[in-house]
Amino acid sequence: MKRIPYIKYQIPNAKGVQNMALSMQELFNGMAATFKAQAAGNLRATIQFVITGEEAGAHHLVIENGTCTYHAGQAASPTLTITTPDTVWRDIADGKLDGAKALMTGKFKVAGDMGLLMRLTSLFGSAPGR
Repeated sequence: MKRIPYIKYQIPNAKGVQNMALSMQELFNGMAATFKAQAAGNLRATIQFVITGEEAGAHHLVIENGTCTYHAGQAASPTLTITTPDTVWRDIADGKLDGAKALMTGKFKVAGDMGLLMRLTSLFGSAPGR
């Protein structure tokens, strides 16, 4: 796994344009929106994200029938579970941190289908500019 998509948006203000980072919910919605159906084939999977830190919470993505949908909360039976601090996943999503290196150095933990973990980049792409 290398990187996941991360979307920033710009807000005009009195001093010009300001880049605003998305919330974790918006980040995962962005992943669902950039899902590459052709790379998934007939994949059926649920990816659970357990986020710790300031933006702690549970989020999951459901992949089936060539689509990916975002859901807040805990999945009943995830195929893959990624447990990570919000700052680590945001850095991976933003391209500041290599996902494989972060995993190998224990910055986040996974349980479940490691093959699916290795497919994340092909399913969701890389951070902008990567």
